[in-house]
Amino acid sequence: MRTASNVFILNLSIADFLFLVRIPFLVIQEILKQWPFGLVLCKVYRSITLSSSMASCFFIALISTERYFAVCLPLKANRLHNKKLAIISCILVWIISSMFRTPSL
Repeated sequence: MRTASNVFILNLSIADFLFLVRIPFLVIQEILKQWPFGLVLCKVYRSITLSSSMASCFFIALISTERYFAVCLPLKANRLHNKKLAIISCILVWIISSMFRTPSL
C-alpha cells in the first residue's frame, strides 16, 4: 500500500466483497420465496447492501478523480495525492456510506 491508488483499490475491493457476501442469502431467499433468517439478519443484510454499494460508487469516483488530476495536473497531483490523504478519504467514504444506511436500521 505505497500509493493512494492502491489504498483506493483495496477499499473498493473490500466494498465489492461485502456486496458479494449477500449473494448466498439472496439465493436462499429466492428459492424459499421468503426471508428465513429473521429480522436482525434482514436489517444487517440491508445495511451491508446499501453501504457497500454506496461505498463502491464513492471509491470509483475517488479513483477517477485521482486519475484525472494525475493526467491533467501532474505536478499538483504529486502533492495532493499522498497515502495519508487517501486513508482519510477512505475513512470519510465509509462514514458517509454508513450514514446513508442508518434509515434502513
